[in-house]
Amino acid sequence: MKPEIDKAIHEIFDIYKKRNFMHAFTLESISDIFEIGNEVFMKYHSEEYEKLALRPKSEAPDLFDDEPFSFDRSFKIYEQLKDIAGLIKPKILAKHKHVYYLVAFKYDEKKIGIPRDLFIDALNEEGIPTGAGYLAPLYLTPIYHENKPFIYNYFGENINYDKGICPITERLYEKELITFQFVRAPATKEDMDDVVRSIRKIINNKEELLKEKLK
Repeated sequence: MKPEIDKAIHEIFDIYKKRNFMHAFTLESISDIFEIGNEVFMKYHSEEYEKLALRPKSEAPDLFDDEPFSFDRSFKIYEQLKDIAGLIKPKILAKHKHVYYLVAFKYDEKKIGIPRDLFIDALNEEGIPTGAGYLAPLYLTPIYHENKPFIYNYFGENINYDKGICPITERLYEKELITFQFVRAPATKEDMDDVVRSIRKIINNKEELLKEKLK
């Protein structure tokens, strides 16, 4: 086994040098080495391609297969909830296709009739992992205010990272953005249906939810 590994490592390094990649040890160079390693492995193990092509779909589903998980189906939630005026989907330009990390909506509290954070708490209680605002705007994090690195000494005198410099970003973070974490396996069609049912259930019973909050 060791001679085979040594041979492969030498071959990977020879290819790396011939392709004139940078020789600094960086994340980019590591990524290049991994790609070359895949090429070398498949060169001597072509049977692995056959295994991938012949593997039963039900035993090893691909992330883009229709079952048990589908990115396209995850995004159909936008279509399924388009009648709810207070849930605004991201704008998708013509001839463009988004590859989302999260499913996100802009939440209109006035139209829905439930405070955003209460709506999110209710969804989480229904078993639907839901987030509010994603991450705080970077310029509001402590490093820009409390733990300023030495490089700040070389910045201009009028640099401002105070709250209020990006009002739209702050409004999304504090009041409007909601995110769902289900854009990944093993989410199934049934899981997507649960999300839609839970959202409608909460909105249809908002009076009861708000009354419970006031207790």
